[in-house]
Amino acid sequence: MNDDKNTGTIPVEVARQMVDAYTQYSKECPAEAYTKAVWFPLEQIERIYNSLKERNSDGLRVYFGQYTKEAAAGLPDYYIGRNTVIFVPTTKAKGYGDPIHDDDLGTDPENKGEICPQACDGTAL
Repeated sequence: MNDDKNTGTIPVEVARQMVDAYTQYSKECPAEAYTKAVWFPLEQIERIYNSLKERNSDGLRVYFGQYTKEAAAGLPDYYIGRNTVIFVPTTKAKGYGDPIHDDDLGTDPENKGEICPQACDGTAL
């Protein structure tokens, strides 16, 4: 994980591990990994938006992941095993006729929202 625990970004390799863990675990025991929602603060959303504009991104791909012990380093223990989302900017692929969007892993993906159950105050759905 990054030294700055407040940034919300995660290294690409940690993001890959989280997506792999989500894929594998959701096939085996989806109820134990239940996450109702993930909340992200406005400041992080603004940072993501500004980064997308600066990088001339064409969109944002949302991956589903799961916190492993390594991925949850520096976070409360209840994050371990819980599902989450990971934001990855995309760029229009060159050389394709149809719009295809490639992941842009030139920056660390965004993550580290507050997960519910645990931080569920205000949820209405």
